Amino acid sequence: MNREQLAEFQYWPHLITLVIVALSFLGYRYFAYYDTRSDDSYVSANVINMASLVSGPVSTLYVQENQNVKKGDKLIEIDPRPYLYALNKAKADLNLAKIRYANEKLAIQVAEEKLKQNQAFLSLSQDHLNRYRKLVKQGDLAEIQLIDVIARIREQEADVLAATHNLKIARQNFDDNEIKKAQAVYDKALYLYEHTTVVAPTDGLITNFNLRVGQYIKTGEWLFALIDTKQWWVETRYRETAIRLIKPGDKAKIWLDMYPGKTFYGHVKSIGWGINRVQSKGAPSSLVYMEATEDWIRIAQRFPVRIYIDNVSPDYPLRIGASATTVTYRD
Repeated sequence: MNREQLAEFQYWPHLITLVIVALSFLGYRYFAYYDTRSDDSYVSANVINMASLVSGPVSTLYVQENQNVKKGDKLIEIDPRPYLYALNKAKADLNLAKIRYANEKLAIQVAEEKLKQNQAFLSLSQDHLNRYRKLVKQGDLAEIQLIDVIARIREQEADVLAATHNLKIARQNFDDNEIKKAQAVYDKALYLYEHTTVVAPTDGLITNFNLRVGQYIKTGEWLFALIDTKQWWVETRYRETAIRLIKPGDKAKIWLDMYPGKTFYGHVKSIGWGINRVQSKGAPSSLVYMEATEDWIRIAQRFPVRIYIDNVSPDYPLRIGASATTVTYRD
């Protein structure tokens, strides 16, 4: 076919269109099955919903909205006076229980000594009885003295029985359960008193903080959020066709819309094992819900991939929900 025939070829538009469609299809197949780039990503971190273990009015605020805090920093204080009163009472009750315990222990010692003393007197009188009987037979002792010894022995036997009974009662009363009970009450009172001051469980950022002094809060009531800044990651949704190309430990590059031109580096921490394809109000699922994305060829399901950011810098502070683009690779 010469140039004139080529120029007059009437199917050029159709051929060009066919080539474009074929290249587009091949390009789609390549990016759908061999590309690990995704712009369906956002920055995330652990969020701690702060609550109080005690109830009462807020007496002191130590932080404010969007403040950076360190682990152990005071955040808020709830009026500690009722809990201090309860702690003092529990401490007094514990001291009384310890005193009673010490007295019961002493009572056992006294009862044991009394029993030993009565047993010694009885043993001595029994020795006298044996000796007096010999003397009476020999005519060296009046019988009236023998009768007195026998009477005294009967009294001492009764004393030994009484002392034995008293020792038994003292041992029965000797019990440390009252101390354990009082100690438990004291420990709980101390625990609640110490938690009238809410402290930061980790380094983080205060957010959604709207408390005011005098505001009454209840036990377990959600107060505000603390973003844990120790570890940041990007939650990326990858097509199921790309999941086979990604493994935990793979390296990743991350770009955030909020920092154009800045490249963050990270690694794949984990890949989701399941998603919930049906959003139902009646039967909620514990699996992540992934909204289907319409495509002109096929609806490809997406699975969450967690990519930890390795080079977090204070010069580029991160924010939960910030849009991101990721690509994974291997050396």
